[in-house]
Amino acid sequence: WLAFFRDLTARDLSGVKLVTSDAHGGLTAAIAATLAGAAWQRCRTHYAAHPMSATPKLFLNHHTIEPLADVFGMGSTPFRTLTCEFRRRVTEEAAAAEVTLILTMVWNLGGVEDARWVEQLVELYANAGLPISLLNSRPT
Repeated sequence: WLAFFRDLTARDLSGVKLVTSDAHGGLTAAIAATLAGAAWQRCRTHYAAHPMSATPKLFLNHHTIEPLADVFGMGSTPFRTLTCEFRRRVTEEAAAAEVTLILTMVWNLGGVEDARWVEQLVELYANAGLPISLLNSRPT
């Protein structure tokens, strides 16, 4: 893409105000490198073809609890170990893939171990430079 846009600008393409294309990384980088000052927007057709790419994915607490409780029993040592590992791995992979993830879980807001656990999950996104929002909901 870079060679393509360099060729166009070498043939006097100038004054471009807006480029509309798909969001391919190489294409958008080439546009930014060769068409200084031009705005970019994602093509509506490509955007509409992939609406789920812009939608956060919901990972509910019970996605880990239900299958493990059936096998190991709620609260058992294997249940707790695997629940934590499952949540950590899903969060790790989601962060690596830059998936916007909504993770719901119940945790003790005052508990040191629970706070450390949540911090570790948040770090996965922070280390990837991804946005983070936390909502603490206390019963009334």
